[in-house]
Amino acid sequence: MKNFVSLRIVTLVLVTGYMLKTTGADADVTFLGVAAGDATTNDVAVWTRAKDEANPQPTAINVQISQDPTFITGVATLLAGTAGSPTDYTVKSNLGGLEPGTFYYYRFQTTNASVTSNVGKFKTAPNPTANVPVHFAFSGDCDGLIRPYALASQVPAKNLDFFMFDGDTEYETSASIGSPAVHSTGNIPDPTVLVPTATQSQLFDDFSRKYREQFLPVNVGGQNCLQPFFAGQGNYTAYDNHELGNKQYINGGAPAGGSVGSTTGSPPFDFLAGAGVDARDPANDVTPNDGSVPFMNKSGGFQTLQQVFENYQPISERGLINAPSDPRTNDTRQLYFAQQWGRNAIFINADCRSYRDIRMKTAANADETGSRADNPNRTMLGATQLAWLEQTLLDAEQTGTTWKFVNISDPIDQIGPIGGSLTLVNPPTTAEYGTLGSITSIVTTGSTNNTRTVTVTSTVGLVVGQGVSGTGVPANTTISAINTDGTTFSINNNATIATGATLALTPAPSTYSPVTSDGGKSWMGGYRAERNALLKFIADHHVQNVVFLATDDHQNRINELLYSPSGQTGIQASYVEVPYCLEIVCGPLGATGPDLISNHSFALVKKLADSIANAQIAQNLEPIGLGGYHGLQNVRRLGDPHADRLRQPADFYSPDTFNYNVLDVSADGKILTVTSYGINSTVQNGFVEYDPFNNPERELFSFQIKRHP
Repeated sequence: MKNFVSLRIVTLVLVTGYMLKTTGADADVTFLGVAAGDATTNDVAVWTRAKDEANPQPTAINVQISQDPTFITGVATLLAGTAGSPTDYTVKSNLGGLEPGTFYYYRFQTTNASVTSNVGKFKTAPNPTANVPVHFAFSGDCDGLIRPYALASQVPAKNLDFFMFDGDTEYETSASIGSPAVHSTGNIPDPTVLVPTATQSQLFDDFSRKYREQFLPVNVGGQNCLQPFFAGQGNYTAYDNHELGNKQYINGGAPAGGSVGSTTGSPPFDFLAGAGVDARDPANDVTPNDGSVPFMNKSGGFQTLQQVFENYQPISERGLINAPSDPRTNDTRQLYFAQQWGRNAIFINADCRSYRDIRMKTAANADETGSRADNPNRTMLGATQLAWLEQTLLDAEQTGTTWKFVNISDPIDQIGPIGGSLTLVNPPTTAEYGTLGSITSIVTTGSTNNTRTVTVTSTVGLVVGQGVSGTGVPANTTISAINTDGTTFSINNNATIATGATLALTPAPSTYSPVTSDGGKSWMGGYRAERNALLKFIADHHVQNVVFLATDDHQNRINELLYSPSGQTGIQASYVEVPYCLEIVCGPLGATGPDLISNHSFALVKKLADSIANAQIAQNLEPIGLGGYHGLQNVRRLGDPHADRLRQPADFYSPDTFNYNVLDVSADGKILTVTSYGINSTVQNGFVEYDPFNNPERELFSFQIKRHP
């Protein structure tokens, strides 16, 4: 084995007089988990968090790495860094001098070796000229309401080369049992309204807590949420709207606006800028790129949230971008990159948040997806990144790289008509989606005196919308909210209920609403001109075998892509297919949406998929699926024995599952195989562990595509 010739310690915050903890107390340190990411042919970023919760202080941490999973032979031990409060006790280091295409194992220790973390695993990228198979997966969207993310526990068994964790790695707005929502990060659509917004310390503490919770169990002795997932393989990572607070900070290229960060909504403010601007005003649709208006990505709040994200993800520090002619991008952290994986595949990770113009709103505060989205000056990527992405794709095509995988955090396909929504014909009824909530009775542990709060031993498994009846409970009473304390829930009527009363519960009706339009944060809904420019570049330059990867819509679907060769992005009749180009939208790994469907039959999925596809065809849109795609073969779908012959929309669609997709490129590059794995969705706040007997992971659908030419 090669010697590990370098270790680059990532120093995220410099603190004068930073003292190391004495080793005598190291035995009280606990490790939250481990992660590795951004692997190249010879280096990788490794991550952990180490803290003595009873007596927190700076602690020196070592990292060990070996090709031997037992760490008996070939072990290199190096100082990883210091875990301290400026990074919420996280440590991140870059290990260099590694061999290409090789699996490595790593772990962290206190410097006296008294405490050792769990073991992680990663693989380095193969040499760019190597004809080797590539085996990777992707998904995203992990909402605390669905903890402990049962499906994620099955990912390590796939023995992946890498996993792409595609955004919404936590949900700050999620008020789940045991996890309150964060302080508000801003106000939409009108930032001039004086409301309390998070201070810098609140931003740091709140979001750090949300990331920590992704490693902790919710059941005694249960799965440590995403801890086994992070340890199971190396990751690449992107951020999306929830890492940035889902308010004004989500638009890194929007105007920074005025002061923000106050517990009262009034001065003094923590940040001189970051309040944003009014998204309803068309004057704010495009931020001038001449340096006259400060960008959101330079605001203190944005940079704090970006820093916390980087504190908790195994992301390499690439420094600041030098682009003086592009003020939107200049002096921002470079999160986008490309990594060759052998001769036949390149993985491209775009940054779809740091530079985007504002998410536009109508006067009624709905997403504005009409003609304002056709503005050719609006951007999602920024000029520097867009030029880099186009050149990277062109270089890959010209050098003979067959498959180009482009990760984007928001979908680039088209679901509904331009600026509108599909009108579904014969969609499933509410009853056909099924009912929610299996708990049929519950006993109160406190009295309710003409109020709307009910106290019980545990609210785990209760569902909003369930009917409630019993002595002292008015008719037509339902659960209206599950509170974060884990022992109380709210009802929609005042009630007087005695302690020890037994309440009967009936299932809640489904409130599922299918995705029938392109939202304002999607490429088609909010950034149509730049979307078209990118797809036109791909078509005009004959860049082939391009596969876009996206999440965010909380469903798994496959689709071809349309663009306007004439640039008439507001006229649907001008759109044609982009040759040899498709998108895979998958997930969620564990988030809301699929939880509202309890009928997991293929018949339900087919009825919904057909209603969407038929409505799309009526609007001259590309329907869900790959029915006529060049080189498509070996289509399989759970519940459809004739999938390869029929190739119907439902064979490429799963709205009712938690899922991830595995992509395999053959060693010769001739075949791409896509396989969707998933489990049936489970209810919010159900804290459901993986169940191999009643809800096992299974193959939902799969297909192969032959390369072109």
